[in-house]
Amino acid sequence: MSSRVSCIAAVAVWVLGACGGGSDHNPNATPTPTTSTITVSGRVVNNWKNPIAAMPVVVSGKPPLVTDGNGRFSVSDVTPPYDVSVVHIGSKTATIYKGLTRTDPVLVGTSDAVTAQTANLSGSMSGVSLPQPALHNTLVVVMAPDSGYGSNFASAAGAYAFPSFRWYGSPNTTGAIYALQVRYSATGAPAEYKAYGKRENVALANGGTFAGQNVRLNPIPNGNVSGSVSMAAGYTLTGKGIFLQLSPDYSMALETDYTSALTFSYVTPNIGPPALTLYASARKAGGVGATVYRRGVPATAAGIAMNIPAGPELSLPADGANGVATTTQFNWSAFAGGVHAAEFYSDAPNKPTYIIYTAGISTTIPDLSAVGLGLPSSTPYKWAVLGLAPINNVDQLAVDAGFWGLFATLPGDSSLVSSTERTFNTGP
Repeated sequence: MSSRVSCIAAVAVWVLGACGGGSDHNPNATPTPTTSTITVSGRVVNNWKNPIAAMPVVVSGKPPLVTDGNGRFSVSDVTPPYDVSVVHIGSKTATIYKGLTRTDPVLVGTSDAVTAQTANLSGSMSGVSLPQPALHNTLVVVMAPDSGYGSNFASAAGAYAFPSFRWYGSPNTTGAIYALQVRYSATGAPAEYKAYGKRENVALANGGTFAGQNVRLNPIPNGNVSGSVSMAAGYTLTGKGIFLQLSPDYSMALETDYTSALTFSYVTPNIGPPALTLYASARKAGGVGATVYRRGVPATAAGIAMNIPAGPELSLPADGANGVATTTQFNWSAFAGGVHAAEFYSDAPNKPTYIIYTAGISTTIPDLSAVGLGLPSSTPYKWAVLGLAPINNVDQLAVDAGFWGLFATLPGDSSLVSSTERTFNTGP
């Protein structure tokens, strides 16, 4: 099994802490009522919500077109539900949204590499005993719009530094710095959260050095969060943990537990409005994995039940199938309450990748030869399926946050699942 699938739980935890950016569209919007035809006026953006110009777009049943300078496109006389593909020729990646009905989709496509902006950021802590006593450490998180995120520990003397803090987008941005002092037990688990502080409205500019960004910490009370984990039959617990949700977009990892215990009890920082996020991951023999999240948890709560769902099971075609074409049906078991992302990719050089979002449990690989991304002949491929809940339909996914952005910000309970990986060979 490739790292693309086997690392899904680790990627999910990283995204939870490091990905930012809520959507300016409502992910819970209801589908547009079906009429005979509609005009689809959409946008294509990258992972940082910047518009992608000159991006080929293919709406089912219509000739290909390209986006304008603002990433916009418009197609009339479209019969819903419709499929739409956005194609990045350079990386040979197609992103396909199946079964859309909304008239205003925002589609997240692959873009050319985005240059990172960087700044040198440093400062020190005050309000706590320095040097820090034994078994004490101070977690420091810096975050900014456009996926700016960094985490580090302050030194024993209370100094911190981010010599190459990165963000994407405008050369000038405004960030925030958060600091949390923790006393650890001899086993390395947090035993007490001693103090917390933040510094907001930190002006940053690409290439600049910003010293003296000091943060004062104040003593905080502690709470406790406890509960239990259950999972589908045949699954084994692989990890669980807790985050401090600093904003809707960013969080700070507090504790990760890789034991097999099905109960948990975490000491927590009680600092007011920032809430907590719990997660628990499990895996089935063969590689199917699932992670469940509980967001909005208060600092003190008991009896929390974390129920890990079953992931999708691939059914057809059989592993190692030959003669696969754009008419071949790929099938898998349903993932309750969510949408799927089926991905088809090859280790052979310079071959197309297809990422297909669908609420269904089957798909074909679209024929995109009209835009130079046809399925190559006699080529080995792999495929796997992810699932994200709670999302009722692909219309809710067609917002500027995209699949991973929605995953990081869905309120309440959500889950991310992954299938095993299978191989196939395309026909001659």
